[in-house]
Amino acid sequence: MFDFSSADRTRLSASHRRIGNYRSCLPVQLACMLMAVLFYPLGCDVVCAGPVLFDPASYASLAKSNSEDTIKPGTRITLDNWKQYKRYLPLGMQALFGGQYRWRVDTSGNFTITVGPTIDFTWPRQYLMDTEKHSGQSRLVKARTGGWAIEKYVAGLPFPMPAEPQLSDKIVYNTRYAPSPAVLWWSWSMLLTDRFLNLRTLSGTFLSYRLSHLSTPGMPVNPTYGEGYLNSLRVDLTSPENAKYFTALILQPDNPEMLSEQYYYIPQLRRSLRSSTAGRCAYQGSSDNLNQFQNIDFANFKTRLLGEAKVLGLEHLTSDPAVLYDERSLQARSSVPGWPVPAMGRWELRKTYIVDSTPLPVLGDYCVSHSVAYIDRDNWTAPVIEEYDADGRLWRVDFNVYMEVPGPAQQGNYMVFHHQQILNFKERHAWILTMTSPPRIDSEAPAEFRNAADSALPGSMMSINK
Repeated sequence: MFDFSSADRTRLSASHRRIGNYRSCLPVQLACMLMAVLFYPLGCDVVCAGPVLFDPASYASLAKSNSEDTIKPGTRITLDNWKQYKRYLPLGMQALFGGQYRWRVDTSGNFTITVGPTIDFTWPRQYLMDTEKHSGQSRLVKARTGGWAIEKYVAGLPFPMPAEPQLSDKIVYNTRYAPSPAVLWWSWSMLLTDRFLNLRTLSGTFLSYRLSHLSTPGMPVNPTYGEGYLNSLRVDLTSPENAKYFTALILQPDNPEMLSEQYYYIPQLRRSLRSSTAGRCAYQGSSDNLNQFQNIDFANFKTRLLGEAKVLGLEHLTSDPAVLYDERSLQARSSVPGWPVPAMGRWELRKTYIVDSTPLPVLGDYCVSHSVAYIDRDNWTAPVIEEYDADGRLWRVDFNVYMEVPGPAQQGNYMVFHHQQILNFKERHAWILTMTSPPRIDSEAPAEFRNAADSALPGSMMSINK
């Protein structure tokens, strides 16, 4: 080994740092020059655009609901012409077309939006009758949390003609109590995608029970077995094999101040465990769903109406089962994982309320500073939810696509969840949940799951042992 003096070592170290700096800087400079040459034709949308920040003015710039401006059916929106129709696109979708994130629309034809006519929702007859019967009874009262709770609600739509005061809170409660069957069953596939488009797939069945405020012929409005609860969600895994028989059950209290109750059946333990949903910012397992989405505790949030806009949505899907129930129709390994293929259906202009929810002090520090929901004024679903992190940067966008399904005894339809696409811009991964078989409603549900008293409550999970 060489024996260098202290002064020699200092000079050599300084020289090495200078060489190292040049060695590391030159490739970066060359790469920057190359990027400028390659992306110059694309303009600043891809290279220069920064992260999307929460700004009420951005929502105010969307097409107004009462505007006579429209998009002609048959119009095709692509990466080449999307700016002409920008004000009809939710901000999360604008971010996909803008190209500043890992998830972005590319130049292929796989992301073409074909516009169709707007189709009105056919409401369930019993739900309409209950809305008329109890109209004017529901009212909002100040909750101890500082938000607004609802009282004297029975069934139907609580606020058929929502207006000030507390307009935004009336809107979210209409969403909470939107038309829902007593029992809904369907099979699903879940696709988890990282930034390298590696996929992990799970599958199972989904059950949803309405436990109170029912508008179902032949059933009481408030069954005794559902006292104190609004609904129950049950998820049973069927694959992969090492997760088979794992079951999750979530009970949502009717009280809008309370957190949901969550239970898991662990097949290896042959028993169920209760899990807390108080860690709102924790992810649900390996999905992109946060615990906060298991809680419908509107009284813990402050809401405000950002505007009423006319935006494009996919709400009436193809009737072709080969497209409708095939997970490949959601393009999991694309630049926008979960984007439906053009054959899935035509997009339509929907009149929406845009409601911003912010956490009240009772929730303490919170990871989501703003949760902005686009709420359909016709059917009260929330097809798009945009979430901003604590610094006000766009974090996640949830695209919730529903399909209109006839209710067997209702002389009307339900808007049934078909697929959900959660794009995480911050961690650069995505979550896709899609229906893989026709939904079964009420009397059409599998016989072993029709009785909510047997299947919707935690005690039912032990029957999995049989």
